[in-house]
Amino acid sequence: MSKPEAKPAKIHYDAVPWGVVEGSSERLRIRRLITRGRQGSELMLGVASLDPGVETGWWSSMPEDEARPGEYWMGPVEETYYCIRGQLTLSSDEGDIEFGPDDAVYLAPGWHYKLKNTGDEVAFFVYNLYPPSE
Repeated sequence: MSKPEAKPAKIHYDAVPWGVVEGSSERLRIRRLITRGRQGSELMLGVASLDPGVETGWWSSMPEDEARPGEYWMGPVEETYYCIRGQLTLSSDEGDIEFGPDDAVYLAPGWHYKLKNTGDEVAFFVYNLYPPSE
């Protein structure tokens, strides 16, 4: 498969179907809007929604595949989250970070972490991954 030509592209939210993240509950829904496969981008941009009370599985961004049992290894990625609606808690080996609307969270490579919707409404957030997982 050849790499798509890099040029400006508009991707409408409804043009990309909801999917699920490997190693997570079907109640964490994602739309990968900008990807390596579609746009040839080295930055992935997506949106996600997580139902109230739902917690994802553990993910790993460790440099090597040191995933613990039941954990999904994504490789050494940088990741950001920007919360649009709801209340979320990011739990890692270093503790918890609670965030909500208009809060952003940055994760450097090298962490074991998970997300939980700690509010009473569906959480909706934007995320970025570098390098992209697809």
